[in-house]
Amino acid sequence: MTTDLKVLDHSIYIIVDGPSWTEAEANANKLGGHLVTINDAEENQWLVDNFPNDQSFYTYWIGLNDEKEEGIYEWSS
Repeated sequence: MTTDLKVLDHSIYIIVDGPSWTEAEANANKLGGHLVTINDAEENQWLVDNFPNDQSFYTYWIGLNDEKEEGIYEWSS
């Protein structure tokens, strides 16, 4: 897990380890949170601007998932 901490408004963003969505969400839960819920275009742009996006190296899990029911997506938070 990285200690690279970023803050926007009242949210704290930190990259957690997780080779799968389930493991990444579990690691976020251990810190008292969830994988990111993107609330609006401004927050999405902030994430794009503040986290590396070299497609050959970085992949990020977000909180949107269909873990409970295949094809029905909801935010983990």
